Amino acid sequence: MSNLKFKKVKFGTLYDGRKVHLYTVSNGSMSFSAIDYGCTITSILLPAKGGKKVDVLLGCSTLEGYASSGSCFGTVVGRFANRIGGAAFSLNGKTYQLDKNDGENCLHGGFDRYEKKLWSAKKIRTDKGLGIEFSRISPAGEQNMPGNLKIKVTYTLNEDNELTLDYFAKTDAPTPVNLTNHAYFNLKGYDGGSIEDQELKMDCSKFVEVDEHSHSVWKPLFC
Repeated sequence: MSNLKFKKVKFGTLYDGRKVHLYTVSNGSMSFSAIDYGCTITSILLPAKGGKKVDVLLGCSTLEGYASSGSCFGTVVGRFANRIGGAAFSLNGKTYQLDKNDGENCLHGGFDRYEKKLWSAKKIRTDKGLGIEFSRISPAGEQNMPGNLKIKVTYTLNEDNELTLDYFAKTDAPTPVNLTNHAYFNLKGYDGGSIEDQELKMDCSKFVEVDEHSHSVWKPLFC
């Protein structure tokens, strides 16, 4: 018998009256919670010594906290995560000017961020476990990006304590797409002290090098 459980509760109300919900998936050992505002993962509870549970994710306790924060705590970031150098790119002979919200660069999509959008959400069960599917359409012109972009983001948990994040995108026109989750982790817990003695290994075949200002900046390669 599966120990996986799903729960949905109201988390808060936006200024325009739309309700935001909190979804929690647990397997009896660990759990995670996320809200449909920005596909934001609000907590990841892991088993600790003495039978306790520790939240290893940094975040806010209220909707107001997430709505007013500019730090992308646990949120989906797009249409293009990281920085686009010069806040502009050329595609098929046309230049697209973007928001300059990080010096001369466009960071995480500019001022009209995916993290401040209310996404559609539903419970899902797949071969990767039990979880939540978030979806929305980013229309052409949003963030001054070309193409309508259908986005689906899924968070699933299985009984082996594996939390899987998957991203799907389909567009009707050429467009830059680079989606990610912007979580801040402390494996010692929210109030467990410094992360200075923790190490992270990224099993990646490629990475974006930092520039002379110690910021990763994407320089478009297609025109």
